[in-house]
Amino acid sequence: MKLIDYLKKHGISINEMARQLGVSTNFLWMCTKGMRKIPLDLAQDIVKLTNNECTIPELITPMPKKEKESNICECCGRRLPKNVKHT
Repeated sequence: MKLIDYLKKHGISINEMARQLGVSTNFLWMCTKGMRKIPLDLAQDIVKLTNNECTIPELITPMPKKEKESNICECCGRRLPKNVKHT
């Protein structure tokens, strides 16, 4: 089970879980969004705290990245919004 799913299932806030784990709320939030990797030692602590409802592979497997809503202009290399062409 992903950590965010565990928190929702049990009605636990990210703030409360971060406090129990001894990490910042911001760091834990970024981990649940896939913006930061969960270190192995923290993943082990989460597994213990969740009574094995969350597992190491589920916690450390990276989330797929979303496609960006932009493209790169071939002539100048600038990032452009999706469906816009540079002339």
